[in-house]
Amino acid sequence: MTDRTDPPDLVVRGGTVVDATGSRRADVRVSGGAVVELGEGLDVPAGTTVLDAGGCVVAPGLVDLHTHLREPGREEAETVATGTRAAALGGFTAVVAMPNTDPPLDSAESVRNVYALADGALAQVAVAGAITVGRAGERLAPMAELAALGVRLFTDDGDGVQSAGLMRRALQYATAAWPAGAPCTRGSGRAASGSPASPPRPRRSWWRGTSRWRGRRVGGSTSCTCRPPAPSTWSAGPGPRACR
Repeated sequence: MTDRTDPPDLVVRGGTVVDATGSRRADVRVSGGAVVELGEGLDVPAGTTVLDAGGCVVAPGLVDLHTHLREPGREEAETVATGTRAAALGGFTAVVAMPNTDPPLDSAESVRNVYALADGALAQVAVAGAITVGRAGERLAPMAELAALGVRLFTDDGDGVQSAGLMRRALQYATAAWPAGAPCTRGSGRAASGSPASPPRPRRSWWRGTSRWRGRRVGGSTSCTCRPPAPSTWSAGPGPRACR
């Protein structure tokens, strides 16, 4: 991965700060890559860049847990570069790439390829691995190998696992492999036999804690589990007018 240096010291001036406590007009000061101060009329240290965010929303970086980057295989529709650029423009600093690519993200090689494409992207990219090989619903994908690369969410996105037995094995495997907190796995709403499937419910909302600005690093974890960390980045996303 490319080394990323901390951005220069910055004061985001006059925006509408939105977090878990609500919204208010405030300035945000960033130093050493972390939010260090939040309030009205902040002093601007020498050498600090000032960004006029009047009319804009300033918030912790958003995370899109379901993104179709389409690469590899359907680059005419989207690529990792174009998808992350659009995400960053909308205030999303991290996205999770779905595995319904061609070939699907069902192997260590395909996941490494997406990570390589995401190196230097404008938003962090995490990968959701396929539950089954080829998203065909017949054999489990090598979940342990994918997990070793950082995959923490599995889905046959768009093609639900129709075998209740296979889906059960996927859930059992995930529970055994990650006893501290099994990754989310997603199958079909109903098994092939017509009996209701029972996928695990996501844990309590991960949005709590987004108001803890002080000391928050800019550029946080990209792991996406049933209980992801609160967003650890901020962005000046477009409000009534786009920030320039």
